[in-house]
Amino acid sequence: MNLKNQIIEYIENTQYKEASHLLEEYKDSFGIDDFYYLAVSDILLGNQEYEEVLDLMAEAISVGYEHPVFYERIADAHIGLQEWDEALTWLKKCETSDEEDPDGDLHRLFLLGKIYIGKNDFKKAVSYFEDILLETDDPEIYFLAACCYWELGNKKRVFEYFDQIKSDTTVLEQICQFLFEEVDQALIQYAEELPESSQKVFYKAMYFNKYESAKKAIEFLGKNIRKYPSTSLFNLIVQLYDEQNQNHQANIYRKKMLKLTKTSEEDPYTYISIYLDALFKLNYSYPTEKKYISFLWDQFERSLYKLFILYSLDENSRFDLNFSLFKKFTYKELESTEEVQPYFLLFTRAAYQTRHFNEAYTGFKSIMPFQEKDELIDFVLTCFHTYHYHDILDCTKDNYKTDGILAGVRFMCLDILSKTDEMIDLVDTMNEAIKNNEPIEDLDFYLDILKQREQ
Repeated sequence: MNLKNQIIEYIENTQYKEASHLLEEYKDSFGIDDFYYLAVSDILLGNQEYEEVLDLMAEAISVGYEHPVFYERIADAHIGLQEWDEALTWLKKCETSDEEDPDGDLHRLFLLGKIYIGKNDFKKAVSYFEDILLETDDPEIYFLAACCYWELGNKKRVFEYFDQIKSDTTVLEQICQFLFEEVDQALIQYAEELPESSQKVFYKAMYFNKYESAKKAIEFLGKNIRKYPSTSLFNLIVQLYDEQNQNHQANIYRKKMLKLTKTSEEDPYTYISIYLDALFKLNYSYPTEKKYISFLWDQFERSLYKLFILYSLDENSRFDLNFSLFKKFTYKELESTEEVQPYFLLFTRAAYQTRHFNEAYTGFKSIMPFQEKDELIDFVLTCFHTYHYHDILDCTKDNYKTDGILAGVRFMCLDILSKTDEMIDLVDTMNEAIKNNEPIEDLDFYLDILKQREQ
């Protein structure tokens, strides 16, 4: 198998990391050509990195790759970004091309169908899918067409199509998920045909809870949860016990859930969210929470998943836990992550909130210039705690007039540094702003500083 075919096979099997390594080898041997651009765009689309696709295709077009397949990639990226009109514009460029490509035509019909689903024009969308089905019996197209018919109220056609494709296990799972989200009783019929799995147990339990009783759903889960110990099933039984006000039983399963590692079938983000929700609701002490957070953290290698853990802790104000995780990093490791800026921002917030001001100062310096005013204020307060008075004077000289915290801290620094003339100028400026009723946030902070100085 030649190098191109190896790359294509990896991409088709969603082995993007392996494909990327081979593409570097390809680039070293053959340079950057149309195959390279298209293969990289396939990987980016697979990873849902749509903005990067647009940048890459703009580069390709700028060096002369004007071809419908490049326009399709751009349309695909706009669809991922839910920018339907932009996607249509690029697909229309394909129509003006003289290239004849039957497979390309079918793919464009597919993209048009997705666009009109996004625009809630299901009648138009299904017409494109039906055109494709004249040429190929693709289960995914049947499924999308069925979803359109559902929105158009033609349930007879929906179930005809579902029955036609249910032998494909992947599509059958999509059918069950669709009926689960639409809360339709037909869910049980299709769930019964799934292979034995945690997903099958989940759908059947949800059906029992909706159409029979919570008791039956709980009993069914209890019988199957040891066989399929996934966080989704544990989370479901916890929710059902909570709804029945059986908090003790719910917490028993929460505790068991914290010992579960992520299975290969589980979405990492969902697993992390469920795990942290269970942990926080148990209200453990800090050392116990820290133990379980370390257990969760060590399961992941990709920095994106670790970043998601850090964001989740930040949103739940678990700054002490965040700071403990950052102790696992060196600055060199932080700088080697996929996106260093979010890490430094979260590290800095954690250090600041836990009053580790020296570490916070280092973090703030690494993320300057600041995107938000709150970051500037936190930096100024951190500088004050770490005696970096000149940093405060530098970053407040042009903006203290509209903020009482910035004005107050600047005033204290000028006082400490015995800059009397500048203190007088600041007070005169603030008095003028107050006299003219100019908007000043947190003015009381500044006024309190003045009172303390007078005492």
